Amino acid sequence: MKKRDIEKKAKEVSDVSMEYQLAHVIFACNKLTEAVVKNINETKRLRLMERVNVARTDGDRADIRKEMDALKNPYRIYVEYVNDMPEDGARVVRLPDSNHLVIVLPRKLLEKSLENGWYKSAEAVEKLRGTVAHEIGHIVLNIAKLMENDSTRGSKDMGDNASENNARIFAEELIRLRKERNSKLRNDPIMGDVF
Repeated sequence: MKKRDIEKKAKEVSDVSMEYQLAHVIFACNKLTEAVVKNINETKRLRLMERVNVARTDGDRADIRKEMDALKNPYRIYVEYVNDMPEDGARVVRLPDSNHLVIVLPRKLLEKSLENGWYKSAEAVEKLRGTVAHEIGHIVLNIAKLMENDSTRGSKDMGDNASENNARIFAEELIRLRKERNSKLRNDPIMGDVF
């Protein structure tokens, strides 16, 4: 490949990365909640084994084994922007028959934040980051409930005041800590040039 083509690919990756606010936090969230999901799935597997033992037909046993096989899928968290979703419609949804959670975000928030591959509004970027952090809060604080929820409403089903308030507190603290860390990095004589 020519250098120019390689640089173009690097720019494409860089441009797309702008869409994924707090991506490093999503990786950390994935790591922190993975063990919980493994425990949840082990409990489910044991319940399903009991059901296999009392199943009456081969068809019933096959259906139960299919459920057990789905538990073997790796646990992952994804981010997806959706058209025609209201700005307050963000949520976390578990994909059916999987160990995958999707942070579903309104594309409008992204469009207000980015233009031609760069940030266009500090207020819009702040709102997008706050929304992502809020949904990450739902994952960290309510992982067991989310892994049991088959509704397309996902975290919206946990929309009680306590759950929403806890996710808000989590988001505010997460963003505060991120800003504090970034400030320290920029002011560090050794790391300042890197960041």
